[in-house]
Amino acid sequence: LGVEVSNRIKSAELPQGFIRQGLFVVDYLQAMASAQSDGKEMRLAIEKLCTALRQCAIENDAACLCISALSRGDGGKNYDAPELSSFRETSAIEYSADGVMVMFEDKSPPLGVSNPYLARKLRILKNRDGENNKDIRMLFNGATGKLNENN
Repeated sequence: LGVEVSNRIKSAELPQGFIRQGLFVVDYLQAMASAQSDGKEMRLAIEKLCTALRQCAIENDAACLCISALSRGDGGKNYDAPELSSFRETSAIEYSADGVMVMFEDKSPPLGVSNPYLARKLRILKNRDGENNKDIRMLFNGATGKLNENN
């Protein structure tokens, strides 16, 4: 699996003039793993994929950004404060990643925020080289699609 992932990244078709910058993004880890699972247990497929992605990042001197689903809380509600154990179907993310961050609704937005639905928190759950469990308040601008720090 690792060789296959590495070959896919190396052979990816890039637009003319595009320079490889050492970052690859996996948009929705569970979807990529399900394509590799062949009906096997999803947790094992995600573990194999996480290991392969980590090895590929090391071999290519690159960073890997994986977007993952979180498990839902009771009754299908989002967690108010996600933790490392909140990731769906895997502990591989906790083990393999150098850094893990989650973004979720800020239930107590700062004063002056006109639309509380746009307030978010970015929480650093794991940082192999720095501070853990740090919250960064963010505001989402729907018109531009940008997030800005709002501490």
